[in-house]
Amino acid sequence: MKFWEFKNEGEQAALYLYGEISTESWWGDEVTPKEFKKDLDACSGPLDVHINSGGGEVFAGQAIYNMLKRYDGDVTVYIDGLAASIASVIAMAGDKIVMPANALLMIHNAWTYGAGNRNDLRKLADELEMLDGTIRDVYAARAGGEAQTFADYMDAETWFTAEEALEAGLVDEVEANKAVAACLKDGFAVINGQQVDVSRYAHGDKLRDMAANGTDNGGEGQPVQDSNPALEAQRDRFRAMRRRILETIDH
Repeated sequence: MKFWEFKNEGEQAALYLYGEISTESWWGDEVTPKEFKKDLDACSGPLDVHINSGGGEVFAGQAIYNMLKRYDGDVTVYIDGLAASIASVIAMAGDKIVMPANALLMIHNAWTYGAGNRNDLRKLADELEMLDGTIRDVYAARAGGEAQTFADYMDAETWFTAEEALEAGLVDEVEANKAVAACLKDGFAVINGQQVDVSRYAHGDKLRDMAANGTDNGGEGQPVQDSNPALEAQRDRFRAMRRRILETIDH
């Protein structure tokens, strides 16, 4: 089962981007640029993009962002529950960005695993700084704000409520009558059926609070993630191992 999909009903296409952003698919539930492009190429006209993701790999996310920016049609992004890390960058591709009142958006610096001597690590730090600059510029361009303002937000790993994101210029509309289904389960935040590891973030208090005080809206119309605890635990262990082995730059 995959947790992202296109639906093309008449002249209105919709993309549900629920899950980790990844260069490759390991379990079938990751969002990859290759599969994304194949489905996006089949669409035309206005496009709705629904995002509920804790992020993933920087370069995969940047590729998806650029595809959406080149899309020949109006793109409306809906942050259904969470747009964190590189998923928040993808959200910035929308001509219009809509966020429910109790959803969250998070921005932070790129990070990675690394090994080597002092010269290798200094080079790696320079590469991360370059990536941070490209990501910062995406936020600043979308919001019409100062680049340094968003650099500071990224340094602090900033979590925005819908109203805060609106004030910062990162979204265009707060959807007051749309509730997010959220809960805490075995140390994970489950947002509209999508399981997110809170421990992966330095300052995930808002995410934890959102999940602890979540509202059950049934997740109507949304992809639902497999809730098998053993399977999810296996996936989490494998993903952690994959990150360590591949030393992939994540955001």
